[in-house]
Amino acid sequence: NYPNDRYWSDWQQECKLADRILVNSNWSAQALEKTGIKPAKIITVPLAYQREQNNSEFTRIYPDQFTKQRPLKVLFLGQIIIRKGIAEILDAITLLTDFPIEFWFVGQIKVNLPRFAINHPQIKWLGEVSRSLTYYYYQQADVFLLPTHSDGFGLTQLEAQAWKLPLITSQFCGSVVKDQINGLILPQITAKAIVNSITFCLENPHKLAELSHGSTEIVSQFTLEQLSQKIADINIY
Repeated sequence: NYPNDRYWSDWQQECKLADRILVNSNWSAQALEKTGIKPAKIITVPLAYQREQNNSEFTRIYPDQFTKQRPLKVLFLGQIIIRKGIAEILDAITLLTDFPIEFWFVGQIKVNLPRFAINHPQIKWLGEVSRSLTYYYYQQADVFLLPTHSDGFGLTQLEAQAWKLPLITSQFCGSVVKDQINGLILPQITAKAIVNSITFCLENPHKLAELSHGSTEIVSQFTLEQLSQKIADINIY
């Protein structure tokens, strides 16, 4: 359900009264600026993620080549909805038929799936899972896909990075990906752009290993200590 007029009028009044407005990403800041909120009032404080001990101990191994016996495993984890880019992913899958690629979808399905996708041999619909199984899929996947149209941040990015899992994301969420360092940024949210990024991963497993290695440094930039320091540094005068 979409918020009603009362919600928006209350929100606008709250923004007017606030001395500072905290957002999780530059994308969110830009969205607020488009509503007329002054940039000086907006403070960007990214989310944090506390890594577990077994994150750092985990070793990710890629094959020399992806095959039908050892396909590239692409993980999508979150609500399966239009806003998260599910339509573009499904269109991309139609263009990657018979490639040695598997698509794993973990999360609640909130759209009517097209008939071809329900029993597609390259797709695994895994539903909502426990926390331990979430970790399992982060470990077993080869790349994480989040072509979101709009997310305040997208904490799953940090969860995936904690397991040294390279990312393919859009520009419309928290800035976790540094292109070609720890993942790939989609220039557009289209089936073609998704196909190009996934095909690059398919053909360059050695590059995936490099992107995995780059995740260690990136995730260390989103600690609770850094979050608390950013909040402590906010000047409201």
